[in-house]
Amino acid sequence: MKQNLYRTVLLRRTVALLACGLPIGAAWPATAAPRFFSPSLPPSLVANVPVTGRVVGADGTGIPGVTVLVRGTSTGTSTAADGSFSLSVPEGSTLLFSYVGYVSQSIPVASATAGPLSITLRETAQGLDEVVVVGYGTQERADVTGSIASVSGRDIASQPVADPTQALQGRAAGVTVTQNSGAPGGAGGTSVRIRGISSAGNNSPLYVVDGFPLPTSDSNGNAVENQLNSINPNDIESIDVLKDASATAIYGVRAANGVVIITTKRGKAGTTNISVDGYRGFQQVWRKLDLLNSQQYAVINNESLLAAGQPINPKYADPSSLAVNTDWQKAVFRPTAVIQSYNISASGGSEKSRYALSAGYFQQDGTLNGSTFKRFTIRANGDIQLNKYVKVGNSLAISHQEDRQLNTGNDEFGVLNNVIQLPPTVPVYNPDGTYYEPTATADNFVEPNPVLQSLITNAKFSRNRIIGSFFGEVEPLKGLRFRTNVGVDLIFDNNNGFTPSLGPNSPRYSVAGAYSSSNYNPTYLIENTLTYDHTFADKHHLTVLGGQSAQQFQYTYLSANRSGYLSNSLQNINAGPAANPAYPVTNGGIGVDPITDRLASYFGRVNYEFAGKYLLTATARYDGTSQFAPGYQFGFFPGGSLGWRLSEESFIKNISTISNLKLRGGYGKVGNPLNAGRFAYLATINTGISYPFGSPATVLQGAAPTRGGNELLRWENNYQANVGVDVGLFANRIELSVDIYTRRSPNLISNVPPTLVTGTY
Repeated sequence: MKQNLYRTVLLRRTVALLACGLPIGAAWPATAAPRFFSPSLPPSLVANVPVTGRVVGADGTGIPGVTVLVRGTSTGTSTAADGSFSLSVPEGSTLLFSYVGYVSQSIPVASATAGPLSITLRETAQGLDEVVVVGYGTQERADVTGSIASVSGRDIASQPVADPTQALQGRAAGVTVTQNSGAPGGAGGTSVRIRGISSAGNNSPLYVVDGFPLPTSDSNGNAVENQLNSINPNDIESIDVLKDASATAIYGVRAANGVVIITTKRGKAGTTNISVDGYRGFQQVWRKLDLLNSQQYAVINNESLLAAGQPINPKYADPSSLAVNTDWQKAVFRPTAVIQSYNISASGGSEKSRYALSAGYFQQDGTLNGSTFKRFTIRANGDIQLNKYVKVGNSLAISHQEDRQLNTGNDEFGVLNNVIQLPPTVPVYNPDGTYYEPTATADNFVEPNPVLQSLITNAKFSRNRIIGSFFGEVEPLKGLRFRTNVGVDLIFDNNNGFTPSLGPNSPRYSVAGAYSSSNYNPTYLIENTLTYDHTFADKHHLTVLGGQSAQQFQYTYLSANRSGYLSNSLQNINAGPAANPAYPVTNGGIGVDPITDRLASYFGRVNYEFAGKYLLTATARYDGTSQFAPGYQFGFFPGGSLGWRLSEESFIKNISTISNLKLRGGYGKVGNPLNAGRFAYLATINTGISYPFGSPATVLQGAAPTRGGNELLRWENNYQANVGVDVGLFANRIELSVDIYTRRSPNLISNVPPTLVTGTY
């Protein structure tokens, strides 16, 4: 067969030479050789040749992990730590070298190489070739017309934080990140405010993880601000923050406060990459308040009583004789609090199947005695190209976290409040080593000893969470993709605590008590999208997206409490007595049947680009939410933006210092349903309200309204306009983005309580 093939090629070559007026046997000029007469053999008849080499950067340093593939096949490898590689490829094939952040290169393999190849990859112009997630799709940074800030996974993983949103602090313009408390592990929540506040109530953004919008409220309808501390920051590829309405309108009724899109790491073609990393550190309270010592407290206490015409406390008659001088801050705060994190991951695959697996452990002690946080995470992401037309994949994250939280609020029960108020003349311990408890008689102070308060309760909160999604994608025609995505977010919460009795003489802890609560909050999602992406006449690039989304949120809550335990040994909620003559017994509980919210949505987006210079984006979403009255459940949320890449115009393109110059502007309408509360259009009546009637008065149990109904209630609307300019200089080594925007909320929601004459309180 080989011989016949060579005869056919030789005959075609002879005819071609004669047709061109060249003698038989002549060589083709290098510039005129017709490629369609190439006598190359099919791959099955071509021998493999060994190829070795090294891939380096501009500074000559080897680049590890560069993907080396034979074009048109799944054959390939990855470079070693020094950038070297070795593989066997068919003669006449082409090698493709690619790595994130570098310009890809293709090198033909004509014959057995005389020596090792030396490949130098140059870095891409920073920013211009980045891909950002814009909701139900991606765009190149150069084509974005909305206001979007991006933070890479490398920057996120470099920060020793439990909550990924904490790593956004100072890294995204217009985004303010504040920890709600110093609780370890971000258990107290992290407030993210995108471009300030637009509501008198809740201003939390919508979080989307691998295309799954997370629930925005808890079982009580209150906003959730510790959504992300169950996610391992080391698993994140990037975080994209959509700031203006032209970018966020694709999420409609939930987008008024901005959208934070989190994309986790996925596998890349090539050999398996295994990564192990960890850190261990210590945290300390960096600044303490300058409070009074015992002598100073006694002097001021005496002066205040004398000024009021009252006798001084004999205990403080001689301030210099006071033996006790307690530094309550030192007593409550740990000298050093441990923080540590360990992660292992593996990723790789071929052109047809890719995977990314990871496991992580994070532990952080709080600076307050008794506070701690632990988290275990497992993640498995995969993609499989079943054939030329069908692709499937999944994202799965499982986490388990435990923490012990303390009440640090600004009230009489807060540990930190007691630390500040408790006199330094009060000791931490009694002479026998037991905890000292202040009394009104001895100390003129009745709040608890904060050291005892922080340690006495055996408390543990645990959360098990599964966030998983599965997608299937069909591409029947080039550029036309249909995608179905189904997912779940399952949250199981348990909160248990037992406070032992310190005996009948204890002013605050004479009776042992326990509490227990559990939540089950599942969320379900199904989405279908159809995307068409095509370039016409080399200048007109059009991307059209249409889709449907349905999401259901459920909340179930059960709690119980009991006091009067006969022993401190049995600490389960069901171990408490039904009656105890020695101590008062209280039993209580509350349960909430499954509460269901639903969201039905239809959305679309058109992106148009002409000649790489002129950009247009138009977005619309039609949202329906079950939280509002029939007839007022659906809303329309449009958005649009324009862009002009001046750096592609001839009068600027030749200016070498300017690598990017783009003007953009947009306008849109989005919504915020959080402040209305769940089914807030309905009137509510609470029972168990007592009132005296008759003479002599008899206290009777009754009911009274606690909220008035309003069937006209709607979500808050937010109208936003944005004008911006993006500048990149010296191959985008220097970048600048400036935005001017306005936000208007014409229908803020405020709760109006019923008048007291109705009998409520």
